[in-house]
Amino acid sequence: MTFKARLIFAYRQSRTKLFLVFAYILESLLQNARLKQADKLINFLDFFNINLAKLYKARLYFTKGDFEKALTYINAFLSKTKSIDASYFKCEILKFLGKKEEAFILIENLIKTSDRIKSWDILAKLIQDDKDFLRVEKIYKQNLNNFTKFKSHKHEISRHLSCIQIPINSEEVFKFQKNLVKVVLLSGKNQQSIKKAMSLKNALQALQDLDKLFKKHNKEYFLISGTFLGLIRDKNFISTDYDIDLGVFDIKLEDLQSMIIKDSNFILASLYHEHFVQFYHLNGIYIDIFIHYKEGDKIYHNGDFLRWKNSFFTLTDYEFLGLKAKAPLNHNLYLEENYGPNWQVPKNSLEFNSFLDTPNLEVTNEKQMIICLYYLLMSDFAKNNKKRILEKLKFYKEDEFIKECLKDENE
Repeated sequence: MTFKARLIFAYRQSRTKLFLVFAYILESLLQNARLKQADKLINFLDFFNINLAKLYKARLYFTKGDFEKALTYINAFLSKTKSIDASYFKCEILKFLGKKEEAFILIENLIKTSDRIKSWDILAKLIQDDKDFLRVEKIYKQNLNNFTKFKSHKHEISRHLSCIQIPINSEEVFKFQKNLVKVVLLSGKNQQSIKKAMSLKNALQALQDLDKLFKKHNKEYFLISGTFLGLIRDKNFISTDYDIDLGVFDIKLEDLQSMIIKDSNFILASLYHEHFVQFYHLNGIYIDIFIHYKEGDKIYHNGDFLRWKNSFFTLTDYEFLGLKAKAPLNHNLYLEENYGPNWQVPKNSLEFNSFLDTPNLEVTNEKQMIICLYYLLMSDFAKNNKKRILEKLKFYKEDEFIKECLKDENE
């Protein structure tokens, strides 16, 4: 959640201008991991029996990774204040407590009683496997006509439910996902913008705090992908990048998740990824850490439905923005395998896309790759690369679906 989004959240809960001032201060303290100061202000509000204190107690404990206490306080807040946004936050807490059934019931009830489109986004974030997809399909069919707003924003709801990068295993789920894609494509309101580039100042702060965390636990990380490319080519983060990419060897996924959850500077984005952890710094910078492993004479790391192959590499120290960072020794070979022989030439997100332009990419789930290609077709990248995307879809034998949904686009 960005600072702006957190302020909007705070505004909706504050009710008065005075409380909004307190909420603004608390959001600023939490964003900068000044948890002791935040705790003092929260206790001040609690002393006067101000219900807003319970909401921020929940936020504080969530940041610390104490989800049980976070749940206790959010329940106390909701017992006195009806708030859809706070209920969304409760869904997040329940998800991290492994209480997905409760989260599903809560968000389904909100979909039945409120026309907030965001509820569908929260629902989508609960999807973990094919069984969840099928449950969501049932909710979609039963509730899509609940409100006029749902009907007029059917394309937006469909986008929320199909932009999930969880591997699709069954034909039934694949059919449901393609039907959602069809709704978006035929709506005429299908254009997606490229993600906003991250703040380089905030990115450095996030990496510095992560470096301290790994040193505290005597663990080692290394720079990979676009972050490593930025180090070698630009001597900085790439100005158009939107997250930090790192790798590890010989660390269990559960141990990585535990490290992130317990550190007050970072929030884990999801527990559902099997091969990497995705989390964000309190300043809003996202970080992906991928588990690397050896297979034959190659080194691999996996996403949800893709994996990347590199020649065996050893690590060495590099100076990066005042940090001593590990990264592959043979940087030319590594970067050429990832970005091709012209890796030194800068490209922006309208010229380069990992689905089409990454030489060392291997697809591990074709169904999910196809869905992602359709959404790539709806992005700004497609303005100058539509033909290439369509050719890739035809490679996966999507000719009939293309004809049905895009009419003359395949000509």
